[in-house]
Parts: sequence; C-alpha cells; structure tokens
Amino acid sequence: CLTDGTGGLHLTAGYQAARLWFGTMMQLRSPREYWLADALPVYLGTMSIEPPLGRQIFLGEMGVLRNALYTLADQNKDQPLAIGERCPITIRVTKGAWVLHMLRYLMYDLDKNSDLTFLKFTNDLAKRMNAATFTNVDFEKLAEQYYGQSLGWFFDEWLYGRDIPRFDVKRAVEQQGTEWVVNLTVGCKDVLSSFTMPVLCL
Repeated sequence: CLTDGTGGLHLTAGYQAARLWFGTMMQLRSPREYWLADALPVYLGTMSIEPPLGRQIFLGEMGVLRNALYTLADQNKDQPLAIGERCPITIRVTKGAWVLHMLRYLMYDLDKNSDLTFLKFTNDLAKRMNAATFTNVDFEKLAEQYYGQSLGWFFDEWLYGRDIPRFDVKRAVEQQGTEWVVNLTVGCKDVLSSFTMPVLCL
C-alpha cells in the first residue's frame, strides 16, 4: 500500500498522531459537534502525509474522501453536519474533512505561500476544545478570528446546509507574444444560485 499512490501506513500513523490532539479529551457540548471529533483527526492525519509523500498523494487521499461523499450525495443521503449523530458517520468524516480543507485554503497566505495561519488555528482549537466545553458556534467564531472576516456564508453552506456542489473546470492556454495566457472557467451545479466559493489560484 506504500507504492500504489495512497498514503498507506503513513496515513495510519498520521491519524493516530492527530488523535493525541483531538481525541478523548475533547469537550463537545452536544452531538451536534460530533463531526469535529470524526473529521479533525482524519483531515490532519491526511495533511501530515503531504510533506513526506508529496502533494499528489495527499490530493489522492482527499479525492478518495470526495468520491465517497459524492456517492452518498448521489444516493440522497447527504445531511447537514450540524444535525449531529443523525448525520451518518461517513458524511461526518468525508464532508467534515473537506470543510477543514477548504478552511485551510481560505486562510492560506498567498504572499508567503504558507499554511501557518491554519496551523495556528488548529493549535488554538486543540487547546480550547480540550480545556472547556466547545460548540459549533465557538468553532465558527475561532475560524473567523483567524480568517479575519465573517464566514457566515461558508458555514451556512457547509455546516448547516446539505447540498454538495459539483464543479466543471475548463481551461484554455494560448501564447500571446512572449507570454502565455490561461483562461479559466469554473462552473458550479447542484446548489442554489446563491452558493459562494472563492477560487484560489496558486
């Protein structure tokens, strides 16, 4: 499993290490926060394989989570994360991991090409969740503190909503003199017209 394009044993070790930070000491207020207990170790464990194994393998593992989520959505089994234990654990893991992944890149520092803000956020999150009762609202407020703006639109869609968007990306590359121009078109379906998602170009 270490040579077939997946995280293999590195991923297992990452999960277990993440559970030292987000494990039995987490003080969740109610079942509505169960998604945090399920998704945080999975995403941070997956994130940990990127430095040793490379970005493509990391993205491959995220793709596995995405595909599992789409399969459930196609079966009309998707549920809002915030309904707690009524939300299937597979949804809590897969959708929750992608919520964290999207937050990571919303907080990404393009000027410094750095994840430091997201890492500080997760470090602060662990301290707070292991020290006092924690709620989804607390999670939202802490994320907004590190993001620097309101994230109400984001959590309305991904924590309290149930629609899963599908993106259709088209690109065209052409040379103009000594420069290359890339035209990118991103289409989105299966969600309301009010659905919002910034596009980060690295």
